[in-house]
Amino acid sequence: MCNHTTNATFDALVASCVTAEKNFRDELDKCSKESDTDKACTCMTTLDTKTVLAAIKKCKAPDLKAGRDRISKEKDACKEGFKACKQAEDKSVEGVGTCKKVNKCGGAKNKTEAARLLKILKPLSAALANTGFADALKKLGLDSGTGRDGNLPTSRLTQLRNARFSDGRDTRSDDRQTDGDGCKKVEAEWKVFNTSGDKAVPGVDKEPDATETDKTIASLNKLNNGATIEADLKSCAKENSTRQVTVILTIVRIRFYVFWCGWFQVFVVEVQIIILEVTFGASSPTPSPVPAPTPVATSAPGGRHIVKQIMKRAAFPKKDKHIMK
Repeated sequence: MCNHTTNATFDALVASCVTAEKNFRDELDKCSKESDTDKACTCMTTLDTKTVLAAIKKCKAPDLKAGRDRISKEKDACKEGFKACKQAEDKSVEGVGTCKKVNKCGGAKNKTEAARLLKILKPLSAALANTGFADALKKLGLDSGTGRDGNLPTSRLTQLRNARFSDGRDTRSDDRQTDGDGCKKVEAEWKVFNTSGDKAVPGVDKEPDATETDKTIASLNKLNNGATIEADLKSCAKENSTRQVTVILTIVRIRFYVFWCGWFQVFVVEVQIIILEVTFGASSPTPSPVPAPTPVATSAPGGRHIVKQIMKRAAFPKKDKHIMK
């Protein structure tokens, strides 16, 4: 861009011009310094003007002018190139800022942030590890059956019958047992957990929401520590061979929620905690010990997912699920 080269002929011509002009100025300067006017005039008249002027006239040669013009053009090109370079440098500032952007891991960019997120996640982990609800289901013999594997019946007949039964359009008087208020209350609370949990921990690489996490913990505490939980579960309509196929009972949907609650605990909350602790060496006060949770399946089966967005964003691949509203 700013490289300039000359040749020996041009260099010699320039050097001779510089020497001739310097010599001429030196002679004039010498004469002008004479204090006596007559001597000054004599000095001027004795100058070898013919030789000096002849050397100076060579500096007007076309070759010298062409060289000056070429150097001038190269200088202009150099200035334009420098200008473009400077403009590119100014534009690079934004790119440099992007390059310096700090990547996050587990939703945190440093140890301080990791410790703050762990303070949010650890209490949720403890609440999820509480087995009060699962113990009540098992005690009443309601832990086994449709829905416990995270699947719900998906046939067209089942969907139609379930819609009629759930919204009260099916009013035929037969031997059907209806759900008690306690059973309906339990399912409603699982739906509250589903909604808040979805927002609380949107994925293992996302920052948890403290407010929604508190709501999720509160919902889990109601489900696991409720004084009437056994009575509420006893009020759920019982299964029989026909109704298991044609209607998705509330107790089936409750088992479904319990399964995906366990999946959410193991593959989202616990995974994010491990990422934060291992990556940043961070820690937070450990909540009071709680009994270990009932083991859950480690692979997600077909069917609908309890947590609408959380499972989609989790770092472990699984089959797509339809969400149960």
